[in-house]
Amino acid sequence: MKSESQIRKDIKNCEYFIKKHKEQIEFYLEEFNPNKIASYAQKIIEIQVELDILLLVLNDS
Repeated sequence: MKSESQIRKDIKNCEYFIKKHKEQIEFYLEEFNPNKIASYAQKIIEIQVELDILLLVLNDS
């Protein structure tokens, strides 16, 4: 099992990547590239699920 500090680090990483992927979506909206938008949106969903799990684990410890 991960330590609390490692979980917090993973949470920060998830938040960072969600922010970066949102920036990429904004860029591809301007370029109107729906395939790239869908790809980054899927990545955000996957990271959000990971983030939710990490938050649950952190709250249970």
